[in-house]
Amino acid sequence: MAGTLGTSLPKKLGIKGGQKVCLLNAPGSVQRKLQHGEADIRFTHDLRLPPIDVVVLFVDQLSDLERRFADITARLHPAGGFWVAFRTYRGDITGDVVRRIALAAGMVDNKTC
Repeated sequence: MAGTLGTSLPKKLGIKGGQKVCLLNAPGSVQRKLQHGEADIRFTHDLRLPPIDVVVLFVDQLSDLERRFADITARLHPAGGFWVAFRTYRGDITGDVVRRIALAAGMVDNKTC
C-alpha cells in the first residue's frame, strides 16, 4: 500500500484491539509483529471457535486456497476481514486469482497490502 511506511502491521490489515485474529499456516514472526502493534489482540489458530474477526491465511498453492476458502468465509464474522498471504515470486497464486475467488464467493475486495 502506498504511503504506509512506518504504519504498524495491525493497522495495515485493519486489525483493532480486542479482535479475534486467526492465523493459519503463519510463521511465528507474524504473530510477534501483530502483537507489537496492538497489545490486546486475541490470537487463535483454530477456526472451530467462530466468529473470527480477521483471518490471515498463508498459502503456497492455489489448491490449498481453493480447498480452504469456503470453510474460512463460513466462520468469519460478517464484518470480518480475510487476508491471503502468498509468495509473489513463485506458484500459481496472484492477487488477481485471490480476488477472482473472493468475488465469486460473494466477498468484497477492499484492500491489498
